[in-house]
Amino acid sequence: VLDFGLGGTITRYVVKYRSTNNKEGEQNFLGMAFWIYALLSFIVAVVGLVVLFFIPQIFNEISASQVRTVSIIFGILILKTCIDLFNHAYSGLYAAYEQFAYNKILTLVGIGIRFGLVLSFIHIYQSAIVVAIVDLLVVIVKLIVNIFMLKRSTSSRIKLNKWDSLLFKEVLGFTSSIFIATIVNQFNSNIDN
Repeated sequence: VLDFGLGGTITRYVVKYRSTNNKEGEQNFLGMAFWIYALLSFIVAVVGLVVLFFIPQIFNEISASQVRTVSIIFGILILKTCIDLFNHAYSGLYAAYEQFAYNKILTLVGIGIRFGLVLSFIHIYQSAIVVAIVDLLVVIVKLIVNIFMLKRSTSSRIKLNKWDSLLFKEVLGFTSSIFIATIVNQFNSNIDN
């Protein structure tokens, strides 16, 4: 949900620019999209840090050590979410380049690595913090792989030449539609009939 539908928007607009062979427009759009993701990451970080500050008040019925553990896990989760937003951008970009297998393989390998690392480390350090750290590491590795693979497997580049206000308004409308559909799907799949 925090993606706000921007991954699907990237797919749509990159396909549009590719169909007209407009490399400069594609690069500029991707530059704008990544700046929007940076803004979303900043907002997630700020809201997360505000909530992190109030964790002792929210969880006032548990011990101080448990509150510390919850705070550490939540802090790691904030960082993971901020980084993972950029992975959504790359997923949308690879979908536009019809590299569906790459996205699925990366996801499956990430799940396998996560499972293996959690299984390995949970015996040594029996804490939920281990799971949060492993999740963070997997997301960071996925982002590094995505950045590397972008240069190898596509002709696409991310370069903001100018901020196009008209395009931004158009993207905002399209993204809003996807975001509303995502929220409706969340309600439909999580509420009993």
